[in-house]
Amino acid sequence: LDIRLYLNLYIIIYIFFPEIILIGDFNCVEDTLLDRFPGKQRQIERGISEVNRLKSEFQLEDPVRIYEPNRQLYTFTSYRNSFSRIDRIYISPDFISYYVSTETQNITDIQHKLLVTNFDFSFQRLFGPSF
Repeated sequence: LDIRLYLNLYIIIYIFFPEIILIGDFNCVEDTLLDRFPGKQRQIERGISEVNRLKSEFQLEDPVRIYEPNRQLYTFTSYRNSFSRIDRIYISPDFISYYVSTETQNITDIQHKLLVTNFDFSFQRLFGPSF
């Protein structure tokens, strides 16, 4: 992982975006037992400290882990028949109540799956059923 990428993200997010939805391929997993198959004993993934720093600095949450803490949602398949969750979404706490779901979809790339996340920003959801 290139530390410059994370430094640039810090600058862009800090200056321009107070509320954040960050989705991407982070090329590492947070929980080596839950996010990898076959799972590995707790070893520190290369790059995870930068991801954790980014999450902490901007108070970002992983909605999949909030709503489905034990879900195995693999987004990458290696040619060695192993699976991992390297693609994730992190959102600001203000967006948590609008989160609906996250699923994966197959795309033309055999190894990666598309991460599809749904939010409900409908008028009723924003202002309540009386509107």
